[in-house]
Amino acid sequence: HRPTPALVQTAAKADADAQLQKKNAELESKIQELEATVLELEKERDFYFGKLRNVELMLQVKQDINFEGCDLESVVGNIFKVLYATAEEDVEVAEDGEIIPGNSEVSADMSDALVNQTTESEYPSELETSVEQEAY
Repeated sequence: HRPTPALVQTAAKADADAQLQKKNAELESKIQELEATVLELEKERDFYFGKLRNVELMLQVKQDINFEGCDLESVVGNIFKVLYATAEEDVEVAEDGEIIPGNSEVSADMSDALVNQTTESEYPSELETSVEQEAY
């Protein structure tokens, strides 16, 4: 006894529907995974953009006063504090260009250690040179 063509066609359609439903579920799962990845990447982008913006604000304030009263070690140390602060520490730059400390001292200790490891010869006096050039 052979199945009728209509029965074969119905079985093939049911099989195709099952495959499409499986593929749809896989794609839905992939979409959710990609959406989560996009959210993570946007959060990370915003985190690093905030660091860049804080360093930029700090340097703009210092540049506006021609770096008067600023020593290279202090400026570099503050840049390290911004760069090594975690998201939880939320380090910000005040209107006067100084660091507003966050919630943790671990990052500050780490940046202080990095500054102490760095000799001034590793940082050419570009900061001082630019101040001297602007004075003329």
